[in-house]
Amino acid sequence: MTQPVQTTLVSGATGFLGSALLPRLLSNSQAKVFAIVRAADQIELEARRQKYLAHLPKSFHPDQLIFLNGDLTRPRLGLGDKDLQVVFDQADSIIHMAASTRFDLTREQAQAINIDGGREIAALARQLQDHGNFNRLDYVSTSYVAGQRKGRVFEHECDEGQAFRNSYEWSKAKAEMHLRQEMADGLRAAVHRPSIIVGDSDSGAAASFSALYIPVMIYYRGWWRTLPGNPDTMLDLVPVNYVADSILKLRKNTETLGKTFHLAAGDSAITIEDVVTRLNTVIDAPPVRYINPDTWRRWIHRPMIPFFSLTKGGRATRRVIESFLPYFTYNPQFDTAVADKYLGDLQPPSALDYFETVLRYAVENDFRDSAP
Repeated sequence: MTQPVQTTLVSGATGFLGSALLPRLLSNSQAKVFAIVRAADQIELEARRQKYLAHLPKSFHPDQLIFLNGDLTRPRLGLGDKDLQVVFDQADSIIHMAASTRFDLTREQAQAINIDGGREIAALARQLQDHGNFNRLDYVSTSYVAGQRKGRVFEHECDEGQAFRNSYEWSKAKAEMHLRQEMADGLRAAVHRPSIIVGDSDSGAAASFSALYIPVMIYYRGWWRTLPGNPDTMLDLVPVNYVADSILKLRKNTETLGKTFHLAAGDSAITIEDVVTRLNTVIDAPPVRYINPDTWRRWIHRPMIPFFSLTKGGRATRRVIESFLPYFTYNPQFDTAVADKYLGDLQPPSALDYFETVLRYAVENDFRDSAP
């Protein structure tokens, strides 16, 4: 059953996913978006809005997009009384995408953004629902709330007593657990769990180059070409256009309320070796040297620390190895049965078919962010 969703409050509009989702959302001429954006004052806020509008097709009317000065780490999302009243009067839905995806934050830092911010979003959604003109909250989590679990992970699962590899996984899991309790108490919401999001499958375009792009960039720049990891480790990659299209399709269906969706490759995930093979077709570089992760941890990592500290590239390489080593060692497999049921023909393309395009875009843009 479809529902009319016309005026949406959006967090994370200028981020990796938001930069792909927002133009799609605004392609409906009847749609209006209030985007929470942090700025020093109204002058900076309007300048950021104009910069964002310049990235949109000319067919969009500027009045469709309103920026609201806010901060997810503050009570009421940092929104002023006037802006908050406008949201209460007009917004009938929320899409929450804002998060810190850094792996090296302390738990306190990750909590302020990912947990406390998520709680404020849920509280606002509850207030809007009580206000009487609210359809739904679409909440973007991550498949990696699974943490250190092994084997197949199902969409209905969340708190299985798992340990976590970093503060990002931990904070996103805790935030999702809170939201699930809110949903159990009647909040109209759905949870979307993307896996590793990369650029557009057709053009390779990406608003920024974080997550998997970081170790790829270090290899590309020649800073480090030894990989502590297993070449057969599975990497679950999905293009940003698939994730954006999926969320927008799912949010039109009232039957998706109360459910969780793995927006992931699932059984079609590829291996690290597949990624490396495609990288070597894009850049002319020596082959990757693999080192067993246990050997790296026990015998090589600590003696290498002084050498890593000598250069900027070395310091960056050390941070990347420490952050990504768990993901290069083992990853769970994400079941997508619920998402498949509601998405129908909308399925992620195989990364084997588009990842070279993604890599070429990153290399051609020298890994320089282009987010508005």
